[in-house]
Amino acid sequence: MSDDNAPEIVTNIGQFVLDKTPNILVCLGLGSCVGVSLYQDAEHSAGLMHVMLPKSTNKENKDDFKSNHFKYADVGLPLLVEELKRAGCTKDKLKAKIAGGAHMFKNTITQESMDIGAKNIDAVKSTLEELKIKIIAEDVGGAIGRTMKVDTKTGDVTIKTKDGIKTI
Repeated sequence: MSDDNAPEIVTNIGQFVLDKTPNILVCLGLGSCVGVSLYQDAEHSAGLMHVMLPKSTNKENKDDFKSNHFKYADVGLPLLVEELKRAGCTKDKLKAKIAGGAHMFKNTITQESMDIGAKNIDAVKSTLEELKIKIIAEDVGGAIGRTMKVDTKTGDVTIKTKDGIKTI
């Protein structure tokens, strides 16, 4: 991180934040959720989205979907890209870093159907591929929760787990 005194802005589940100033964008407690950072060097702009579910077609509550598109990878990520473009970014210059997608229900009988983390990772990766945005770093999977911090000045992403801290 470039500035230990930079203010932190928390991205809650199913939300995104976008910032150009030297701040730290944060996703706390990523379990099966995936944090997606999109960054453009020249603009020193970053967006961070806290993806909760892979696809909007799996929605059970239509009213919730209408009010919270950013909960879903497939519809939220294109909207985040549009917000970054409105902020002066060029889609072709955006770089992605992702974290999270842990398998948090490892001891359940229906492991395959309960591995929402893997489904979230797949949905994030396929949506970014469709958007032609390259993932340049990731820290995904496993069975451990993470906190993800994005430095809007440098694009650096720091991952904190119970095992320590690393930059991706």
